[in-house]
Amino acid sequence: MVEMENVSKKYGPAEVVSNVTLRAEAGETLVIIGPSGCGKTTVLKMINRMVVNSSGSIKVNGININQVDPVELRRGIGYVIQQIGLLPHLTVQDNIAFVLQLMGVSRSIQAERAKELIRLVGLHPEYLHKRPQHLSGGQQQRIGVARALAADPSVVLMDEPFGAVDPITRQQLQEMVLALQREMRKTILFVTHDIQEAFKLGSRIAIMKEGKIVKIGTPIELIREKDDFVHRLLGRRAIFDFLENVPVSAALDPTVPVFTLGQNVAVKTERWEYGMAIDFERHFLGVVEKKHWGGSDNNFNHCGADSCRLTIKPEVSVSDAIQIMLWEGYRWLPVVQNEIFIGVVTFESCAKMMRE
Repeated sequence: MVEMENVSKKYGPAEVVSNVTLRAEAGETLVIIGPSGCGKTTVLKMINRMVVNSSGSIKVNGININQVDPVELRRGIGYVIQQIGLLPHLTVQDNIAFVLQLMGVSRSIQAERAKELIRLVGLHPEYLHKRPQHLSGGQQQRIGVARALAADPSVVLMDEPFGAVDPITRQQLQEMVLALQREMRKTILFVTHDIQEAFKLGSRIAIMKEGKIVKIGTPIELIREKDDFVHRLLGRRAIFDFLENVPVSAALDPTVPVFTLGQNVAVKTERWEYGMAIDFERHFLGVVEKKHWGGSDNNFNHCGADSCRLTIKPEVSVSDAIQIMLWEGYRWLPVVQNEIFIGVVTFESCAKMMRE
């Protein structure tokens, strides 16, 4: 957990951060966004005392950072930057275990930890004996993340870590952070200029302007915010950026008729011309036309050609589902995972989810 209360930073008469108050909960990813020069990086650096705050209180896991030796403080906080900062004369293994070496951890434990972490960030252990210059930019950034996690810190600071890589690599690195967070549940403070990245990674987002926090909230709370600056910063595409990170499982239509093999169920609905056919283990069997509803045994011998329509997985984004429906000419799509019927998504259910 990280708590900042009325924190300011001055360089002479110039105040670059002014009365910032925020709280990042344990296991939360709090993303900080804002224009260049608004104080985002300064906020991050004050947390590990690379920059000393002029006033206010900063606590990490309930302890005031000014009561802790700055070297010990930094060893207990992971830090990932855009420039990565790997030491070129050291192997990847020694780069990952660098903090552990400073802490006096044995070489055997360092090696095991490096091997564990390199797998965790999606690289093969064969890279451990290479030098950083033999790795791509994306691979180096993965090593930078592994190094930040080496001492198993509860707090990780990430300052625009993926700003210098190509879009495809950036997306892969974002997915890596999401996977790591699901497994390790660190408190992450993440600085970025990228709105889509903020929506994808942040459980909450703090917006800064001229050294101050303008607004803190979830992505959907910020999209609904009336403040002009917030609107201009997020842009007109904000809702679509948000929907790219919402799984279609959050927008299912509960009104679709569902028939179980062998059961005779009377259904009255004007909305649906089709029903979903499943077996007793919820395996998706196909689509039943309305004229075949209510038979004596519902064996679904008349599922029709439409039963072979495209299905999607529940982790597909709402944005992608809408695009698929538009391009394929469907008003709804069955959502299926490993042949198990999850539900149905429709244009109407997507719109309802956005309204709510």
